[in-house]
Amino acid sequence: MIHGDRKYFYGGSRSEAHEAMRKFLRSPAALTNTRSQHANVGDFLDALDLADVTLVVTDWGGALFLTDIGRDKRVARLVICPSEAFDNFPPGFPGKVAWLASRNTFTVSMAMRQLKIGWLRRQWLMFGQMAKKPVPQGTVDEWMAAGLADRRIRQDLVKYCRTKFDKADLIRATNRLADFDGDVLVLWSRNPVTLDEHAARLADLTGGTLRYVDDAHVLVMLDQPAQTAREIGAFLTR
Repeated sequence: MIHGDRKYFYGGSRSEAHEAMRKFLRSPAALTNTRSQHANVGDFLDALDLADVTLVVTDWGGALFLTDIGRDKRVARLVICPSEAFDNFPPGFPGKVAWLASRNTFTVSMAMRQLKIGWLRRQWLMFGQMAKKPVPQGTVDEWMAAGLADRRIRQDLVKYCRTKFDKADLIRATNRLADFDGDVLVLWSRNPVTLDEHAARLADLTGGTLRYVDDAHVLVMLDQPAQTAREIGAFLTR
């Protein structure tokens, strides 16, 4: 699963996954801009020498561009949860807030500390549009721990967020999904951040199945974990 907090969930051993992370983070592609982050996903799959992969994309839409950069050969199935797509980069109002909060390492640190405060995090203008239900405190603490502990991580985030988005090119790159020849499930939610019309367009582009997770915002796996798991399980066993 590829998510905006840059966690990679892999079905093999932890040591294999750690070694793969070391390999691709040493590579020239492990740089801090959007294009290199797209390549990082392909590098990770290569480092583990994976095939017949089911890739679950949620929130961060960079993995949708593997087809555009010619790195989707290891991917057999794609599950697209609510995420950036087409010209919705960064996505919605939360994306704009995140962009403003990433002006320098100090503003990043302040934003991370604010997100650790439960009542503040749940506000509509903070994280309330991303998750409909309260995110467990332990989960948020884990998300923020590395960035708060290491200024270099905050520096990398600032560099990444300074990427200039070419909306016409983003639309072109997303449309390249029409060339992806694997099975696709678009597992969306009706939320205020990622556009409903994008779900339909993604399904049309890929010839995929469009399903909705009820009573959820962007992070469907946190708001409705059981329903999300059922939908993905049904897709994989059909």
